[in-house]
Amino acid sequence: MNQTPRLQVLPEDWLNLPAFEAGGRSFLFRDVLQAAAVRGNLDSFLQQTVRAWQAMAQAQESGLESERTSVEALMEEYRYERDLVSAEETERWLERWGLTPEDFLDYFTRQYWVNCDSGSGISGPDLEPPEWSNLWIADMVLSGEWVRWARQLATEVVCGLDVQPASTEGMQPLLDRFKQGRGWSEGTWAQWLTDWELQPARVAEILRRQEIVQNRQRKALSPSARELVVDEQRMALVRVDLEVVGFDSEEAAKEGYSCAVSDGLSLELVARESGYTLEHRSFFLRDLPDGLKMAVLSAYPGAILPPHPEGGMVDVYRVVRHTEPTLADPEVSGAIDAILIQRHFGDLESREVRWLMNGDSLP
Repeated sequence: MNQTPRLQVLPEDWLNLPAFEAGGRSFLFRDVLQAAAVRGNLDSFLQQTVRAWQAMAQAQESGLESERTSVEALMEEYRYERDLVSAEETERWLERWGLTPEDFLDYFTRQYWVNCDSGSGISGPDLEPPEWSNLWIADMVLSGEWVRWARQLATEVVCGLDVQPASTEGMQPLLDRFKQGRGWSEGTWAQWLTDWELQPARVAEILRRQEIVQNRQRKALSPSARELVVDEQRMALVRVDLEVVGFDSEEAAKEGYSCAVSDGLSLELVARESGYTLEHRSFFLRDLPDGLKMAVLSAYPGAILPPHPEGGMVDVYRVVRHTEPTLADPEVSGAIDAILIQRHFGDLESREVRWLMNGDSLP
């Protein structure tokens, strides 16, 4: 699939849906995607979309069928996290985003096949999917990327409310740096403007806002501020490495737990002999279900925890290790930065932005 990202492949009625209001202006889905294109968010995202579609297409060409229970588990987990209890609620939620139940199923089928890739790479057939625009919309919405881009644009808008627009002379250096950073010729630049239905002045406005946010972020993410949040969030950001076996019934989980605790069998052997899968998972303590947090934190490495029901399965965990948070850990560093950014910009967003897509409908 060789699809150049451009605005024209998406339906006008979807692009013209209202996203939010800020500073007395309304912003559409179109504006969100244009800002994402300027920010450089789209190319890597669309590569992931292509890869997932190719994984599914390759499997279909090979006559393989997905494990229905695995795909349904992915869908159920997604619905559970968003409190979409019934099929009717899910259908209404999808409709607000311009999606259908078939789009929902196809998205998680693609995720299933791309997750099955062993790392050997997916070459997939070089075919055009029949509904590229639906594929792109489903991936943007259901992955949560569209919401992330919308919030980035909202932050850029509110941070730029009190800033005077760049003069004509001030615009050109912004545009020159942008083109040079992309390595574009004038012809490529002109085609990109056409693909995204943008004018140079509008690109300069977007770039100016993004520059303001980057400057404010640098100030918010000072070394001293980051160290303070590490201390404040020390328990929440303890990393917990676990082995877990998900059993399909409470009886099976109790039997597996008993074999591991009473008979001294490893959880790996219990899983293999009972036909279940052992997974290795790493969490921040804050991200564990409430019923597990204290049990995991108080358990010594090697301890096996009693069965815990979760998402339709009954899990048995073995605690591998606890690791104290440090800024040298990229995931800890990212979590700290996200907290500081939310504190810095969150209040501003709540005061200045009115979301036109109901907050409960955001993925």
